Amino acid sequence: MITLNKIIYDVREKLKFNTEDIGVTDDYIAHLINIKRNMLVKQRFSKFNKNIPEEVKQIICVPLDVVDSIDGEPCFGSVVKSETIMPDLLEIGGRSALLSVRVQDITYPNINIIPIERLPYVGYNRWLNKQLYIALDADNHLYLKSANPLHTNLKKIKVIGVFADPEEADNMSCDTDDSVVCDEYNDKPYRIEAYLVSDLVSLVVRELAPTLQIPNDIVNNSDESNRT
Repeated sequence: MITLNKIIYDVREKLKFNTEDIGVTDDYIAHLINIKRNMLVKQRFSKFNKNIPEEVKQIICVPLDVVDSIDGEPCFGSVVKSETIMPDLLEIGGRSALLSVRVQDITYPNINIIPIERLPYVGYNRWLNKQLYIALDADNHLYLKSANPLHTNLKKIKVIGVFADPEEADNMSCDTDDSVVCDEYNDKPYRIEAYLVSDLVSLVVRELAPTLQIPNDIVNNSDESNRT
């Protein structure tokens, strides 16, 4: 299993010395890992599609509340809003990587993801009263609407996406146990495909090497053998 702790360890091993001695913290290395991971994921899926591997996706649980206004303006019909701000999603192929939204109750229909600009115009057609519509606004809140008032009874939804900070999304995971005190970089899977880890480590090392005044020859050839 690929974990953030393991990737940080691999970065340190590539640098061949204890970076803590010169003020490079695990937090900073983790920050660089996320930046480079996001770059690799965007390159890998430059054309948006839903065939994104499970290793990259995360599922978070988002609590909901009924509101009668958005940004101070009265809502057109009953609107359900996420209580918490959504973690930032990656943009893949120019689109937010919000992949799907589900309800735990299987009797509810699928939730249609739409642009926020369309939200005021849906949820009125009585022939489509079983349809649920959801949109992500610029304030990183989700807004849910339907012609069927039963949607106002929803208390929580599952959101599947590719998030910019996997650790932040993990804090909202449906499997999170708040009673367990864990290491900051725990042993949860880090959201990247296994074959990209080597590239990820190399990118982070190259970013750190000039700051740490490590010769490029050492960085580029640290794992070579039988050199002449």
